[in-house]
Amino acid sequence: MRKNYTLFVVLAAVAIFYFWRYRRAPEIEANTIMVTDALGSTTTLQSLLSDSSIVICYASWCGPCLKEIRSLKEHFSEYDQTGIRFYCITDDTPEKIAVMRANMPSTIAFLHATSLNEMGVYTIPASFFYLNNELIDKRLDAIDWQDKTSIIETFNAN
Repeated sequence: MRKNYTLFVVLAAVAIFYFWRYRRAPEIEANTIMVTDALGSTTTLQSLLSDSSIVICYASWCGPCLKEIRSLKEHFSEYDQTGIRFYCITDDTPEKIAVMRANMPSTIAFLHATSLNEMGVYTIPASFFYLNNELIDKRLDAIDWQDKTSIIETFNAN
């Protein structure tokens, strides 16, 4: 009976660890995250954020990430006049970032981070919504950018 109890405790601990690390969006500190832009300038994410910003963490090998970025590209014209700035952060190679940048609207900033894991991001895509430099919402999994109303409501609710 004791073996079964021990096994149950171990399995519960593994499940809690998995959920905590991989199924919840982390708290990221924008003032400690260093990113590099297309020109090779390195700065903190915090210094780039505008009044309304959305940060998307992605990878070029991630199917759901590519689905989300394609959706953003399709519907970007609906967001262009809202004042929301978009930042896509990855730890991919600069060459892969350049390909993504070339295929997207020029007002979406593609940034390089040394490691998404060092940022605390273990599940991608992960999106972070900032209003006045404060994190107001975070989401895991691909966002359907066609649903503009729910995105705008996130900012209006705060």
